Amino acid sequence: MSVAAFEVPLDGIPAHVPAQLVYDFDYRYDPALLVDPHKRLLEIVKTVPPIFYTPRHGGHWVLTSHQAVAGAARMPEIFSNRPPKIGDQEPPRFLPLMADPPEHALYRAPLNKAFGEKPMSAQREGIRELAKDLITKVADKGECDFIAAIGEPLPVLTFLRLLDLPLERMAEFRDIVKKVHGGDDPGHGLVGVVVGIMEPFIIARRDNPRDDLISTLWKSDIGGRPITIEEVRNICMLLYTAGLDTVVNAMGFAARHLAQDPALQARLRKNHLDIPFAVEEMLRRYGIVMTPRHIHQDAEVQGVRFRKGDSVLLVTPAGNLDAAVFAQPQEYNLDRENKSHLTFNAGPHRCVGQLLARFELHILYEELLSGLPEFRLDPDKPARFTGGNVISVLTLPILWDVEARKVAAHAGG
Repeated sequence: MSVAAFEVPLDGIPAHVPAQLVYDFDYRYDPALLVDPHKRLLEIVKTVPPIFYTPRHGGHWVLTSHQAVAGAARMPEIFSNRPPKIGDQEPPRFLPLMADPPEHALYRAPLNKAFGEKPMSAQREGIRELAKDLITKVADKGECDFIAAIGEPLPVLTFLRLLDLPLERMAEFRDIVKKVHGGDDPGHGLVGVVVGIMEPFIIARRDNPRDDLISTLWKSDIGGRPITIEEVRNICMLLYTAGLDTVVNAMGFAARHLAQDPALQARLRKNHLDIPFAVEEMLRRYGIVMTPRHIHQDAEVQGVRFRKGDSVLLVTPAGNLDAAVFAQPQEYNLDRENKSHLTFNAGPHRCVGQLLARFELHILYEELLSGLPEFRLDPDKPARFTGGNVISVLTLPILWDVEARKVAAHAGG
């Protein structure tokens, strides 16, 4: 790939990085990534070493194979979530995100409880009602931007309700988190914006608890002691940046694939019992998160020498496309036996909200396939994507036959 294709300046290559492991890849602005993210990642998996070094964004390692990504996620003593010191200064940390075991487990415990089976199951009815309402609003139009009409409001409004945040501020909240995940925040100023947004709600729930997640956090303890306001702030920041973006994009890539696969649509309409399996294979085929890590001690892993202070990117979507683990990984195969994917990460930082995400995705498939006839991509309006730590679907215009919907609705009635 030509260096001239990018606007970001190149940096030097450290002495411990072999020349054969250097490959010019920009996880934010790679042109091919922005055209078709998973096609580009599949190309990299097939043609580039599973662990390579790119000079982009200060220079960092990129891990793409299933073995490399899953292994690093389970070795926090080497591949740490905690940023390294800057000289003698400890950088700001947001717990539990920027913590490793055993410290991490103390902060994870209240989240495990809050996102457990019982509280998340209680959200199902509200999610379904919201999905039906969003789909009904566009059903007679014959077209919509799936992201703006359904894929964004469904998980985002669900999240805002979970934290009892003002629903009318959805667009404002989403704009901030998209900038954070897109890499537009090198000075982390947007993190301060997020904390500032959350602060009034954090204080209000402390002083006047309600039946919401922030109030639940105030009732939690950290290792047997009361949780502090700084810890509630940090956890809310983590929930904000994760809850307002990741499921949106999982829905976007799923709808994009379904729009190109009418046979799959027909099969799932005929048998909703296949939907849980369809969701898992879709999550495997279209992973979305690229996770940063920091090397905290010199180590050799899979024949590659890492040095303390190196930065690393775990490309979980690429790990899901590894032919050593998944036969014909580029194929979406509903009957695939091995659907064990890395989309929710692995190890101690495995996504705490995965149960809620699965509920949302299952309901989306059911209601979308029930509420719309066969839908397809709009050939005149291609989907738009962004790179960054979360691969995002910005727009996804789709079309369907309104008359077909009316006939189906009449037959169902």
